[in-house]
Amino acid sequence: MRSISLDVIKHGYSRRRDATTYVLDTMSFREMLDYVAAVKKRNNPEAAKLQKKVEVFDQLSKTASAKVTAWWGTDYILLAKPADKWMITHVLWQSPPPAIAANK
Repeated sequence: MRSISLDVIKHGYSRRRDATTYVLDTMSFREMLDYVAAVKKRNNPEAAKLQKKVEVFDQLSKTASAKVTAWWGTDYILLAKPADKWMITHVLWQSPPPAIAANK
């Protein structure tokens, strides 16, 4: 992934579909890539049609923050621009609450 820093930190809270409690999950760069590959492997033909919203909260010359809201939940993203390219350095995410997930 060309836009993700090798030093990325990704923390998130997920829950199984039938559960109401969340579990903390932390991923390294390699674990993030493996997770993305596993999701792509499922080959959901509806994925491109599902809701996704990206909001840029703030952008300076070297740092930025954004929020991605999608069918999988919410990601809060921090980015840095160490050279001439934006890189994701931190992700904090949560899968949707049970009531919201049931409406998707």
